[in-house]
Amino acid sequence: MTIWREWASYRRFRKLPPRERNIAFYSETYQDWHHLQPLSDFLTERLSRTVCHLTSEPAVALPSAPSGRLHAFRVGAGAVCTWLFQTLKVDVMVLTMLDLGNFQLKRSL
Repeated sequence: MTIWREWASYRRFRKLPPRERNIAFYSETYQDWHHLQPLSDFLTERLSRTVCHLTSEPAVALPSAPSGRLHAFRVGAGAVCTWLFQTLKVDVMVLTMLDLGNFQLKRSL
C-alpha cells in the first residue's frame, strides 16, 4: 500500500463526524482482529453504536458490518500511523499492542 492511499484513508477517518468516530479499534495485524471483533460486533449489532476500525495490516480484507456501523481504515505502519496516533481524538480507543509506550503511543499528544 502506498503512502498516498494511507493518507487518503487517514483523511477519510478525520472527515467522519465526531459522533461516528468516538469509538475506535486499532489492530496492527489481522491476528489482532479476532480478539477485538466480538466487542466490535456487540457494539455495532446489539447497542447500535458506530465503530471505526483502524489497521496497519496491508493485505487482508477490511472487516465490515451488515448494519453499516463499522467504518474500516487502512493506515499503514509508518508515518501515517504515527501521525494518526499523535492527533487522534476519540472517546474510547481499544487495541492490542504488546509494545505499549514504546512507539506510536509514546509520542501521542
